[in-house]
Amino acid sequence: MIFKSQARVIFFDTDSPFFQREEMLDIILSPGHYWVKRVELPVKYLRDVKKLLPSLFEEILPKGEYSYTAYRDGETYLIFAYNDEAIVHALNEKGIRTAQINKVYFAQSEFGDLEGAVALNGDNVMMVEKGLLLKLPAYFADSVTALDLSDHKCSSHNIALARYTHIADKKSMILFASSMAVLIAFLMVEWGIVSTKTSDIEAKRTDLFETYGLKSTRLQNEAIMDRLEKRYIKQTKIRSLSSMLFDLKLNKTEKMTRFDILASKLVAEFNVASKSRVKALTAQLKAAGLVFKESYKDDVLQVELKL
Repeated sequence: MIFKSQARVIFFDTDSPFFQREEMLDIILSPGHYWVKRVELPVKYLRDVKKLLPSLFEEILPKGEYSYTAYRDGETYLIFAYNDEAIVHALNEKGIRTAQINKVYFAQSEFGDLEGAVALNGDNVMMVEKGLLLKLPAYFADSVTALDLSDHKCSSHNIALARYTHIADKKSMILFASSMAVLIAFLMVEWGIVSTKTSDIEAKRTDLFETYGLKSTRLQNEAIMDRLEKRYIKQTKIRSLSSMLFDLKLNKTEKMTRFDILASKLVAEFNVASKSRVKALTAQLKAAGLVFKESYKDDVLQVELKL
């Protein structure tokens, strides 16, 4: 006999409405709740890919605690990073208790072959660009369709939000404790295996230093770390400023015509029909606390933000 899941499938985004029902849920997370990359790696086994995930994301993630997962997709791997606590908190704010969650999926896994654009709540759409499912402002799409989950069959690529489920309710706390007991048992077995391979790992460590050109002294490696931290800070600022620009409330006749990331500044241009609209758009940026230069000529508003 084949048992069919009784959980209701819902799509969860930052603009989703408050949920007031008590049923079990299979939740598909919007691209706004995770980071994803498509990578080619000379690695045969998925377990070896998962060991590399933190380093593959280290230059793009904001500071925080993250979990990682991956799966093979054709000749490449799709790799994901997500913040368990932030996702659980967002679900709770919309009325979804941890005890209601059956399984959690990424939109990338469920709609990775999406054709065209799908409308989301608010002024955003979801569409595929270069093999990755993205959440974008609605003006990037020529036409949109509604998201229909009535006949959706979820994939096998789901994640567990077990690390922070105890913050939601007592029942989830008991389930978490049981899961931890099983996990500890598995870890004890794995530790026995790992301890027998310590010498082999140490030899591979030396090979790793040679392969990636890591320096032999602490001072040299700290210099590398300092350079990477500065790059991380700059990339995080670029991500934040870009998000604010893409979230500007434009009229239907207005659109972004230029978006350049230069060495020391970020430049964006918008087709804007009047000076009153210029004031409205720049007021949005000032309300976000941004310091910028602006110019308006021939119906084009140019905004420069220092990096």
